[in-house]
Amino acid sequence: MKEAKEELNLGKKVLFSGTPCQIAGLYGYLRREYENLFTVDVICHGVPSAKMFDDFLQNETNKRNVKKIKEYIFRDKKRGWGMNGKIRFELKNGSEKTVYIPARLTSYNTFFLDGFNYRENCYSCKYANSKRPGDITLGDYWGIERENPELLKNKEYDIENGISCIIVNSKNGMKIMQNIINLSMYETQFEKIANKNGQLKYPSKRPAKREQIMKLYFQKGYRGVDEYFYRNYKKQIIVHTVFNAFPIGVRLKIKKVLHK
Repeated sequence: MKEAKEELNLGKKVLFSGTPCQIAGLYGYLRREYENLFTVDVICHGVPSAKMFDDFLQNETNKRNVKKIKEYIFRDKKRGWGMNGKIRFELKNGSEKTVYIPARLTSYNTFFLDGFNYRENCYSCKYANSKRPGDITLGDYWGIERENPELLKNKEYDIENGISCIIVNSKNGMKIMQNIINLSMYETQFEKIANKNGQLKYPSKRPAKREQIMKLYFQKGYRGVDEYFYRNYKKQIIVHTVFNAFPIGVRLKIKKVLHK
């Protein structure tokens, strides 16, 4: 935030992106409006603590007996749209190895998707609604195959590689959009985007199981959380291992059948 303010005061254009609360925090820090500031918030479900994430990475390092983790990507799209994660390790001999892991095959990502490990205030987030603090909001257009199926007949929209949603929230946001070129865009309704992006309407609900998971973490560290996952989620691990072996196009058809 300090760097952003310094650049703004020099008259430079600044694009600041983050979660809605981070955008609101920036505005609170600046305490004045800047014509050269543009902000982008993301559709956020909630955020675990940085310490918990660091402990998860250290646990992965120990489990895999590697020197260190050099990169962790939650949503790598080289294998298509979805929840595929990617970890890049440095081995003890100095070489590197990359491993792809679907979200439901790791404890951290599973508990994130289920809302078990968010910060307490995320469950009452005042920014999880249609009144967004950023000039524009970005997110995945989950459910597009049901909300705008006509788009999937257009080769410009590739559901296998992912389709994003953009919500304009201000005049500055409109300026951004008017200066974007070479981007295929289609106008839709906010309600359609919000149908599968619930945090555009309300915060994530606090699951009853959160207390159990966090208590386990505080008592036994992340290793205890990870052992609990592999002990109690065996069926999920098997199902998602098989499911993710299919190409994304096949996975989408399976989901469509299951949701009928």
